[in-house]
Amino acid sequence: MTESSYAAHASQGVPLEFHPSQSAIPHPARYAWVLAGSYVVFGTLYIVVSTWLAASSAMSVEQMERLETWKGVAFITVTAALLFAFAYSLFARIRRQEELLARQNHALQNSERAILAGTFAGTIAHDINNALTASTFAVEELRAAVAPGSDEAKLAESVDQSLKTITEWNRRLFDLGSRRAGGAVGPVDVAKLVANCIELVRHHAHLRDREIAFAPPNRRSVVTASEQLVRRAVLNLLLNAAEACGPKGKIQVGIDAEEDGSVRVRVDDSGPGVPLEMRKRVLEPFFTTKPDGTGIGLSSVIACADFHKGSLAISDAPLGGARFELVLR
Repeated sequence: MTESSYAAHASQGVPLEFHPSQSAIPHPARYAWVLAGSYVVFGTLYIVVSTWLAASSAMSVEQMERLETWKGVAFITVTAALLFAFAYSLFARIRRQEELLARQNHALQNSERAILAGTFAGTIAHDINNALTASTFAVEELRAAVAPGSDEAKLAESVDQSLKTITEWNRRLFDLGSRRAGGAVGPVDVAKLVANCIELVRHHAHLRDREIAFAPPNRRSVVTASEQLVRRAVLNLLLNAAEACGPKGKIQVGIDAEEDGSVRVRVDDSGPGVPLEMRKRVLEPFFTTKPDGTGIGLSSVIACADFHKGSLAISDAPLGGARFELVLR
């Protein structure tokens, strides 16, 4: 599809349906019919040919009965072996997929913990820095008010050195928080990352029976960002939308590449939406309305928006539910 075609779809508000490019079984019903049809054809050929051979070689009724018995046993044995091979292959593939999803989920949880730890450390470092600035200013005033060389001046000098040491420790804490929260920063193709996230979660229990539509941008959507943070934010937005719209619900994902270089990621759902009076509270760190919720999911999205000097906004979606719009700058 050309860029003009993308623009036409975007202007008409028609989302492009996303189809995973590497699905293990893209058309299960078709493969099941082929398998069943092949079994019927080969089974019929076996019965016809084996019956003809038995009738041709049997010299008596008793011999014919024995041949038919052995023929039936051979048929059951062969089909049982084929069924075992097929079932083993199928269950082994399912187990590999479950193990892969478990490893991916574990990696995402570790990433989320690192993001939260980094955000917490950065917040503490920021607050400590404000206190240090005020304390340093007070010490400077104290040093100016006392006589040089006096005991008070020496005490002020000692306090000033201690404050400089604490400032250096605080800077290290802030740097550590930034690294843990954001990871490496570099060029990120947001459209490609979003498509990969949709492919990653297509087997997730919350998304398996949801209809997901993806509208690619009509221009290049590359920003300098933390891929780790953006990926985690997009995954959380998708999972939140899936939980909101419920089984058989609809999710639409869109991307807008702006003239100023920023990129907007929209995730719409067909759920009940977010009441206007709740929207500010929903964006507060660790806020949740779920009895067993922690508020961690949206906190990572907020951390991503803050890290990239962007924003996260909630509005009404054309599908009738909520729209979460993440802006990356």
